[in-house]
Amino acid sequence: MPMTVVQLTDTLSHVALDGQLTMMGVDRLTGQFHENIINRRVNAIIDLSKMSFIASAGIGMLLDARKQLQRDGMQVILLAPQPAVEQTFVTARLDKVFAILHSMDEVEDFLSK
Repeated sequence: MPMTVVQLTDTLSHVALDGQLTMMGVDRLTGQFHENIINRRVNAIIDLSKMSFIASAGIGMLLDARKQLQRDGMQVILLAPQPAVEQTFVTARLDKVFAILHSMDEVEDFLSK
């Protein structure tokens, strides 16, 4: 499960996840994910457009990030998930918890509010 840093600024962390986010993937990503998302304490965009599967451990990692960043008034935005991944969030009713957006235009509008 590769994670690519797309952009890091003073107000934003944007990363992309690729492949399948399983328990093993979470174990491999935890340090890099914390460093680039949670520890920065800024709004986070997590691009899921190349992620084909997310397991409960992956959802847990994203929920933890949301919880920690929300304490500082920051948002975690899930960008452009593949249909099967988005359906996982909808089925678990997590589309009510996360901002799931489908384009950078939508992200910019969301963050400007």
